[in-house]
Amino acid sequence: MDLVFKYGGVLNIPDYNCSALPEKDRVGMKRPYLGTISIVYGIIATLLFLPCLKVCLTPNLIKLSCYKIMFFVGVVDVGAIFMCSILTGWLALHGAVFCNYPRMIYYFGEFGLCAWLCSCLANILLLINRILNFKSPNLADTIFEGRKTIYLLTLPVIYGLYSAIFTRTICFNSTYYAWFFDPFIFPDNRYDYSNDLHSFNNLAVVICTCFLYMYVGFMVIIQWGKSEVQSFSKKVGFL
Repeated sequence: MDLVFKYGGVLNIPDYNCSALPEKDRVGMKRPYLGTISIVYGIIATLLFLPCLKVCLTPNLIKLSCYKIMFFVGVVDVGAIFMCSILTGWLALHGAVFCNYPRMIYYFGEFGLCAWLCSCLANILLLINRILNFKSPNLADTIFEGRKTIYLLTLPVIYGLYSAIFTRTICFNSTYYAWFFDPFIFPDNRYDYSNDLHSFNNLAVVICTCFLYMYVGFMVIIQWGKSEVQSFSKKVGFL
């Protein structure tokens, strides 16, 4: 997004200037079946999400830190479903590539990237919250009690917005039915569109979730056979 401000518009950014691409290459492949399936799936998933979000807002639940985080994650995921499923299906129906809808794809690409990174960090916070509630309730209260959870949730928002503003966007290509950092304008410059933050995020999420779930499994093994295991399972919500 910083490039938009720097150059005064998407089409003015040298790396995303479609004038360098021949007209015959500015078309993709219309995918009516995949597009329709994607749109229908996205609508159904969104409709199923909404009652869950409503439940999270129940007064006796939303006061709990874990439900605050789950509601936040749910809202972000609904946005991500729209972009990754409904919008993707619409673009597929129209055989879109970046140079067909440059502004739409550029801005929604930033939105999708923001939603993904924001959701990743929020889910890590949720996992830490569940572990601390069992292992160290006092520490969990110190970190997450009351409005502290809301303050903590500004971190995923800042993280996601940073990615949207200062890193490369993702671009849809109907020929491959996927989103890429490369808009497929300059074949020799495809590595110039790499997004290091996105790569770091994905690697960090894999490492963190594996470590934290291994820790959860280790605690379950230790508590197995004890009366605490049932309480642990309820508190953490994995079993």
